[in-house]
Amino acid sequence: MPKGLALGKWLDEWIVKRRAAGQWRDVDGDKKLLARYIGADMRARILRELRQRDIRAWLYELSHRQAKD
Repeated sequence: MPKGLALGKWLDEWIVKRRAAGQWRDVDGDKKLLARYIGADMRARILRELRQRDIRAWLYELSHRQAKD
């Protein structure tokens, strides 16, 4: 198993910090957006191992999925 902070864990911590900071109005909407646009495969990726090509591939997939929706 790769070592390091996974994107999903970082995003979960970010949501918790936003809620703790009193930004409760936007937090639920952000959680829904993250769940919709960032799949389990991307959430499992280790942050330090993400490369520009990985982000581009994710954006490409997202743009084509949006076109279908």
